[in-house]
Amino acid sequence: MSHSTENPIPTRAFAFYPVSFLVVLVLLGCFSLNAFAAEEENASSTITLFFEGFEGAFPQDNFWAVGDSNPQGGLDYWDDIAGGYSGSNSVWAAGIGSQSDTGQINLNVGHYDDYMDAFMISRPISLAGITNPKLTYQALVIAEPDTTFPYYDYFNTYISTDGVNWTTLSGQWNTTFGNWFFFQHDLSQYEGSTIFLRFLFHTDESVHNYYGARVD
Repeated sequence: MSHSTENPIPTRAFAFYPVSFLVVLVLLGCFSLNAFAAEEENASSTITLFFEGFEGAFPQDNFWAVGDSNPQGGLDYWDDIAGGYSGSNSVWAAGIGSQSDTGQINLNVGHYDDYMDAFMISRPISLAGITNPKLTYQALVIAEPDTTFPYYDYFNTYISTDGVNWTTLSGQWNTTFGNWFFFQHDLSQYEGSTIFLRFLFHTDESVHNYYGARVD
């Protein structure tokens, strides 16, 4: 999908790997967002700039910002839960919150909610002196089926150099066909910059009896 620049949405923090730069994500991506890592790879070595495995205290350990910028259906947003692509935990886009129609806790029913713009934003990550940076992660997405674009409900990954204006990296995904899917994004055009990463799960006003997005 082509990259597009989009207007701001509240955000928080992420993880990286160098290949020159590689980030591994477990959840909502594998969103198992098993680990985020930014790493740099050159002739002799690969450097990990940022790594998140969601095995510690989330979101505070790596200074993530999480929330829901659409409060119409209540606040539903990312949190770590047991299981994932690897390790003990990953993050789920609806880990915090309840169903706006029944009041049931999302975690108890295993579904996301209507009216969600759940975001997970990384702390600033410096790519100064880094060449060929890459972001990698695993994501699992099961959302309302839709063949038209833009999708009703979807997962997307973004990058920003100011934390305000965002450019899509992954494009919209409403399914990974029942499996964890490996995402890798070339960040070479951001060499020398300070960047922010944002994972977003968006839902419309109806049909939410699906799992949503998970990253590892």
